[in-house]
Amino acid sequence: MTIQAKAARELIAGNVRAELRRRGLVIKDLGGINNRSSSYWQRRTSGELAFEIDELIVLADFMHMPLAVFLQGVEPPEVTPHDAIRGKPRPVFPPNRLHATHYELAA
Repeated sequence: MTIQAKAARELIAGNVRAELRRRGLVIKDLGGINNRSSSYWQRRTSGELAFEIDELIVLADFMHMPLAVFLQGVEPPEVTPHDAIRGKPRPVFPPNRLHATHYELAA
């Protein structure tokens, strides 16, 4: 996991905890939502495990709020998919020929 992904995971968990507090809810109140136990939700709201997007959608619906509230402050990655696999070859197709033996290394 990248540092940026970990920071996003912790920020989202913090946003969920903040919304729970604003609404006077506790983790026990989440037990049973989406057929999950309160300990399951505890691991996510603590940032120990990342939320799946469908879990955030269910929570937003449960709390009658927009999903975007949980994502406030999360920045998109600054790298392209090819940057993320830096050093791995990717095919370069010469004009007029699609030949998979031509490769260049991502810079």
